[in-house]
Amino acid sequence: MILDAIPEGEMNTARRLEQELNDLEYGPAEGLMTQRLQIKTPIDLQEALQAVLRSAKEDGLIPWIHLEGHGLDDESGFVTSSGYPISWETLKNLLIPINVETKLNVMLICATCYGASFVSAMGITDRAPLLGLIGPTRELTAGEVELDFTAFYRSFFENRELGEALDSLMARSSETDLYYGTTARQYFLQVWRGYKDKFCTERAIDSRARKLRKRLKRQHGFFLASVGRIKRDLRSKEPELFEKYSSNYFMHDVAPENSGRFPITYSEANRAAVA
Repeated sequence: MILDAIPEGEMNTARRLEQELNDLEYGPAEGLMTQRLQIKTPIDLQEALQAVLRSAKEDGLIPWIHLEGHGLDDESGFVTSSGYPISWETLKNLLIPINVETKLNVMLICATCYGASFVSAMGITDRAPLLGLIGPTRELTAGEVELDFTAFYRSFFENRELGEALDSLMARSSETDLYYGTTARQYFLQVWRGYKDKFCTERAIDSRARKLRKRLKRQHGFFLASVGRIKRDLRSKEPELFEKYSSNYFMHDVAPENSGRFPITYSEANRAAVA
């Protein structure tokens, strides 16, 4: 699914990508298909992704969603072809139901300036909105978009190997960090590391415990526990919190098989956090 948010009058790389992919004789013949929808307004985006959700429910569609347009300068989202800003948060919330329906199999390719910044909207307290994300880390010209993403899709349609396709995406540029990619599993580990760094140091635990003790005193009028006891409780509940977050994020309730697809233990996540 190509979401075309390119303004009228500009070089339409989304349309040219659609034509290129439809010309690949091995694409549709082997069950792969392309469809391009214009995104002029927020309603267009909502309707397009609702159509993807219906196809996932009724036809078993496993979508790759390719977004082309202009990214917002503050990296918080993108702009429709008619100039409406769409936040990554809004896009994320539209993608989550599709990813739940497909049991965590949605790919998002953001061929917009700063498309990699979509990652800022993701969080481990949500369901995972994506299986994988690919996007640029800076502004791109229309020529760069056309060359790089055509090479990416041509490689994938020919070989069905994502690793080779990523190599093709990055082959033109000498910038090793021009494109950012992550998976649901990698991102969960990354955010867990951030959580540990921010909230679980000795200093952070002490601060959290003191704030919690003050709140309990205001609510009950007396101290219910010492700071030391509250700190021990916070630490002891961390494995339970990890299991709660990871189970929800990887959708174990609707896709029990995901526990095998994305095996992450509390111990492994903590080792990764200090690596």
